[in-house]
This record gives sequence, C-alpha cells and structure tokens, in this order.
Amino acid sequence: MELPQQPAARPGVLALPPSALQVLDRTFGILALFSAETPTWTLSEVARSMHLKITTTHRILQVLHQHGYLGRDETKRYRLGMAAFDLGVRARRVIQGQGGTAVALRWLASATGETSFLLVPSHDRLYSVCIQREEGPQPLRLTIEIGRRLPIHAGAGQKVLLAFMTCEEQERVLGRGLERVGHKTVTDPALLRVELRAIAARGWSLTFEESHDGTWGVATALLHPTGTIAACVGISGPILRYSKQRGEDCLRESKRAAKSIAEELGLKRLL
Repeated sequence: MELPQQPAARPGVLALPPSALQVLDRTFGILALFSAETPTWTLSEVARSMHLKITTTHRILQVLHQHGYLGRDETKRYRLGMAAFDLGVRARRVIQGQGGTAVALRWLASATGETSFLLVPSHDRLYSVCIQREEGPQPLRLTIEIGRRLPIHAGAGQKVLLAFMTCEEQERVLGRGLERVGHKTVTDPALLRVELRAIAARGWSLTFEESHDGTWGVATALLHPTGTIAACVGISGPILRYSKQRGEDCLRESKRAAKSIAEELGLKRLL
C-alpha cells in the first residue's frame, strides 16, 4: 500500500522551518517586553527575561535595531524605535476605522452618558489595554486613555477578561499577588476565584471603585468563536451617578453594544 504524499505547498505560501518560527516567536516576545512600566532594557536584561543566550539575544536585537523597531541610547539601553511607533499609529487608525465598532461605542456613550470602552488583554495576559473609547456628554466623567494598561484583576472590564482566560493564566495572575489599585480592589485570591466563576457563567461584570476610587463600571465579554476571550465592551463613570436602576439600564445598553460589535468583528457574546 502506498503512503499518501505530503500535500504540496500552496502557491505563494512560504513554508517556514521550525527554527524560523522559533526566531519569530522570540522576536515578538522581546518586543512585548517594552511597556510603559519598563520602557528600556539592556542586552543582558532581555536575555535573562527571555531565557535566551546572550549571542542569540544580541542577533535579534540587532535586526530589530536595523529595521527601526528598537533604538539604543548612549548607555546601550534599548527602547522602542520609530518603526514601532509608526506601526502603533497605523494600528490605532485601523482600530478606530472599524466603522461599526466606533459607531457602537459612540451610541453606548450617548445612551448611558458615560465613557464607553473596548479593552483587550495585554500580550503577557497580566493587564487590560484600552484600544478604543468614546466619552459621554457629562462634564464630570472618567477619562480612559487609549493604550492605558491596568492590572487584569481590578475593575469590571479587567475581571471580564480574566474570567474567560484559562485556569493556568488565572493562577499566574493570582500567584503574583493582587495589587490594591482602588480601595475596593479584591485582593483575596479565594474570593476572586468565586467572582470569576460567576462572571464566566453570566458573561458580564459590575464593580465599584476597584480600578479608580469614586467610580463604577460594567462590562460584557466578547469571545472568539472558540470561546476564548477576545475583548470586552463596557462603560465607567462617577459613582455619584449610580443607582440600581441605572446599573441595570447601563448593563442592558452595554449588552446591545456588545452584540453590535460582535457582529462587526466576527465574535460572539453570551446571552
């Protein structure tokens, strides 16, 4: 009996050897190290963090430097370069250019009077990242900057993202110690586990003064077709405007916005 032949590569598709894929994985991992909290790194620091040999790390850093994705100052510390900045600007324009997403967030901000937002998990799955937001008409409102990172255990949107991560990812967050961000941040791992199970079951979260003192927020999960977390959509505003009825109204409107955005981006949400 003849063995089946290996399918031929499709025209125009480059079949990369495992070693090349490993280099790509390491390269993206190195770029992900650079953040607002740790904007500069030395060669040895990168190698240590990535568990790589100095020679391997040096080659990758040199290529990134040559292509402008990393710069290096007089102290030989690396930082993100202009090519990375340009890529970020283009990515932001693409995200903001998602017509249905922008329209849904503007509608949500108008309907609730509060700041609406779209959050995604950071590359290391330890933070939320705000990739889009619309501010409501109220003069007193919560301002959320595009690109803002917050610990993924504190706040409505953050908890929604964490609730739909794998058990391993959740335990990595819990094992780092739960920083108190707002004065009502949940810092007890056992209590947070209970809350995450409830959020995963219903698909949304409501919190008070966890990520910012004096504020409240509600957020709804947006999932990939596989059921893994993609993003969350929600609103946040001053707690002085909160009431039980208002919370229910804002949750209903955030679900409507989430449904619209899910349809726009090919995602799904829980009922």
